[in-house]
Amino acid sequence: MARGKRQKVDDGEENALAVFQEGMVRCVVAAKGAKQPGSVPGFCNAKMRVNRDMSVLSLACVAMARNEREPGLPLMKCIDAFTSSGILGLRWCVESAVLSGCELAVTMNDLSKHCAALATHNALANLSDEHSLDPKAVEPWGDSNPLDSLKIPGTTRGTTHVTVKPAGVALHDQPHDFIHLDPFGSAAPHLDAAMSRAPHLGVVAVTATDTAALWGIYPAVARRHYGAELEVGDGDAQNNLGGAAGQARRPPWFRELGVRVLLGAMARAAARHDRGIVPLFCLASDHFVQVCVRVRRGAAAADSSCSDDAIGAFWHCDVCDVAACGGGGWGGGGGGEVGGSIPGGGGGGIEGASSRRGGSRPCAHAHSLGPGWLGPLGDVDFLRRMARLAENSTQLARDRREAFASGASSGPGAHEDAEGVHPRTLKLIRRLIEEVRGPPLFRNVSRYAGGLDPPPMDSVVDALRDAGYAESSRTHFDAAGVRTDAPPEEIRRIVSEVAARRVGERSRRASEREGSPVE
Repeated sequence: MARGKRQKVDDGEENALAVFQEGMVRCVVAAKGAKQPGSVPGFCNAKMRVNRDMSVLSLACVAMARNEREPGLPLMKCIDAFTSSGILGLRWCVESAVLSGCELAVTMNDLSKHCAALATHNALANLSDEHSLDPKAVEPWGDSNPLDSLKIPGTTRGTTHVTVKPAGVALHDQPHDFIHLDPFGSAAPHLDAAMSRAPHLGVVAVTATDTAALWGIYPAVARRHYGAELEVGDGDAQNNLGGAAGQARRPPWFRELGVRVLLGAMARAAARHDRGIVPLFCLASDHFVQVCVRVRRGAAAADSSCSDDAIGAFWHCDVCDVAACGGGGWGGGGGGEVGGSIPGGGGGGIEGASSRRGGSRPCAHAHSLGPGWLGPLGDVDFLRRMARLAENSTQLARDRREAFASGASSGPGAHEDAEGVHPRTLKLIRRLIEEVRGPPLFRNVSRYAGGLDPPPMDSVVDALRDAGYAESSRTHFDAAGVRTDAPPEEIRRIVSEVAARRVGERSRRASEREGSPVE
């Protein structure tokens, strides 16, 4: 079966099922196009492949770090609180456990009995040689659990369970070392339940698909769910950035802002239960926001995560494009400027920025956004380990395919279409490693090109580093974004020089072609 494709097996029903392959597992899921996403039991979005890859790798990293920190600990417990078809939980069993070399107790939970039936069927088909993946053999969930702690092959104690409970109830049943929340929509209603039961040094991974709220498209929803203001201005003045008077705008860094708002909500939820957070990685795409944090218990950790240096406001001016963050502490420095005016703008950089939450207004037209997380968005060592495991997954998939072809193995993950994490996932992790140490709020290069075509981003980053701004990097939030501590005037000068040099090189090559003899 081709990568990430559904093989539909029932065309006659609205809720038809299909066989879906991803990574090293095959699952029965809802057929593509059945009703609406989230309304069909077993819905599986193929566009979330990278999201699931990141969860598989992060769990493996957490398990390895736990065993290295304290060898001989009891079985690591992890839960997928909204499992749907169970595809992620099974990838944990088949991939994360092998990549980490650790034994796991995987709980796949869902409120829907239909989803639980699919998850059970898929677990039996992937972890037991005695069951097939026939969608027509899916049995309704009864009063008892037919799975009954199925043992994970290749382990001595590893098990998988399927439960039918509200997410909050499942989380409160027992502490879990790794908690994964991927509800359909906002994760805000479930943050308290996850944080209150996370043990010391446990990990909470959250996927939020309410991007319309986090991106500032529906600011009222953002206020309700996250207590944050994401609407930029009221259009009092005509701006020079493409907006018209009377039209509100989003800042160019709205995706990063959404991630930081979600992190801020998680930090506040953790603090209510005397816990603090440390981000391990954060990413955003058009379809979701994904954050992964380590939890530290204690009032001191909670105070640190909710301090003025950790959570504060962001400033944006839709007239002059001033961008600044309130509070301080990025890399040990004070709060302050991460932006400034652009050509033709009427404002300057931040003046009199306060270290108190929100800071001071950097210019007359600036609007306060957030509050959100002010600190780094990830841990470099954790991401580097994820990158190594991503490379290892490719070799693991190759071994599984070879074992199947030779007839040496028919166990879990051994089939002709077994594959490691998607190449895009490894590329993304490397980009996160590059940008994680940079300052907050990237700059959009196209705004500094001075009317010329924006130059290649790699050339801009190299030029910034050559100019002495060693922390400059690209960002995954925006293809035209650059993270740098260079002042706005220096960014403008460097971008203009690189763009002009590129134009000159094009003209020179065109002249050489015109002057060359015709063959």
